[in-house]
Order: sequence, then structure tokens, then C-alpha cells
Amino acid sequence: MDKFITAEWFGVEIIRPNNLITNILVGVFGCIFYRLTLKINQQQLVWINWWGLFFLFVGLGTAVGGFAHAFNYNYPSVKHTIWDHFAWIIIAVGLYFGEKTRSIWDNSRGSWILRLATIKLFLFVMLMIVLSFLHFSTINNFDVVRWNTIFFMFILLTTTYFWIFRTHNINSWLFFLAGFGILLSGVPVYNFQLRLHAWFDHHDIGHCLQIITFWLFYLGIVEESLTQEPQTTAKHLEE
Repeated sequence: MDKFITAEWFGVEIIRPNNLITNILVGVFGCIFYRLTLKINQQQLVWINWWGLFFLFVGLGTAVGGFAHAFNYNYPSVKHTIWDHFAWIIIAVGLYFGEKTRSIWDNSRGSWILRLATIKLFLFVMLMIVLSFLHFSTINNFDVVRWNTIFFMFILLTTTYFWIFRTHNINSWLFFLAGFGILLSGVPVYNFQLRLHAWFDHHDIGHCLQIITFWLFYLGIVEESLTQEPQTTAKHLEE
């Protein structure tokens, strides 16, 4: 069973306040990278706007998840509420925009990426709705979120490496690979529930790793933005 702390702030009981703080921090950095991404988009390329939405939705979804934890007074007997599922859907929308950015780099495969990303988002949303009302003792609902993220990374890395690096000689895949590695390092932290302090547990470590991943992805976006080649395709898709 999870060890957790509670606190009373301004007369309101907060469950796992440390997690709420780091969840909100991820949301803040998501908004920061959203603004930074729009700032580098001097030519108004749609794929860079999609990356901005990735940061925004993933950050806000994580923050909403923090509030879902903070007021879950049945925790840990009830680990996840309907608000957790709502937060995860917001994050899934952000992942969808991240996947969508790959579709503009190769016309012959772009529609395939869009279809896969759309189907995956639809199935994830349907599964979250079902899990909100049906509880299965053999399923940890958060594991579904983690697998969705890993599949997102698979799409992102394979398309970036094979269709961008090989055809356009852009090294952005190195930043995305580094971000993927950082995010994966949180798996054993979560599984073994490692903590640095009572106020900084495995959830908080994972949130910090998520912020580092944001930064590495942003560097990859900057690397890709140095080329002007996706512009024509982006405008075509937008039409």
C-alpha cells in the first residue's frame, strides 16, 4: 500500500500535497514550453503549433490529475477517481498532437500516422470511460496511461528517425531519444516506489523527469525548426 501524507491548507484537507505541488509544476512548465514553442514559430508552421498544444495539454492534464489526487479522500482504497480519468484524457489529447507533428514530414506516410494517432486516441478515451464505471482488480488504470505514452514514444521515435533523420539529415531524433530515456527511467522509480523524502516520493520524481523530457523535446523541435521544408506540406494539410 502507498505511504502518503496529508496536510491542511487554509482549512482544507489535502491528500498527498507534495504530489499536488509537483503536478502543478508540470502544468506550469507545460504552459512555459507552449509559449516558447509559439515564440520560435516565426513562419507560423502548423506542426510547431501542434507541438505547442502537446506541451499545453500534457501539462494541464497533469495539473488536473494533481487536483484529482488532492481531494480523493478515499485514497488509497480508491486510487483513481473519474477526475483522474478526465485528466488522463487531456494528456492523451496532448500526445495525439505530438504524434500528429510527424505526419507532415512524409506525404506517403502522413495519412497513416494520422489514422493511427486518431484511432489510438479514440480507443483510449473509450477505455477511460469504461474504466470510470467498471473496476477490474487485475487492471491498474494508470498502467493504461503509461502504455499509451510508450506507444506515443514508439510512433514519435520511429517516424522521426526513419523519415526525418534519414531523408532530411536532421538530428532531432537524438533529443527525442534522450527524452524517451529520461521518461523510461521513471518506470523503476514508480514500480519500486523510490523516494528521496516523505515530501518527495516516486510520483514527484516522475514529475521532475517529465519536465526534463519537455525540455529535451523542445530542443528537438528547435532542431527541426531550422529547416523550412515542412512548410509546404503543413499548409497543404491545413487546407
